[in-house]
Amino acid sequence: MEINVRKALPEDFKLIGRLLNEILKQHRDGRPDLFEGGESAGKYDREHFETLLDDPACVVFTAHPAAVLRECS
Repeated sequence: MEINVRKALPEDFKLIGRLLNEILKQHRDGRPDLFEGGESAGKYDREHFETLLDDPACVVFTAHPAAVLRECS
């Protein structure tokens, strides 16, 4: 399977945000004493994500199977 790796773009937030929310849910389920907050208390919002993309000291990459990358367009 071919994997495409590239710098993240602002339009990647929807998929990356879903992944981050799923990871956060797993953490909350496993350690509710450490990970408090409601469903919307995610680590990053769109504004923070775009700030990371604009920061030259921070590089965010995405990796997709080639077929998935085409579906996200």
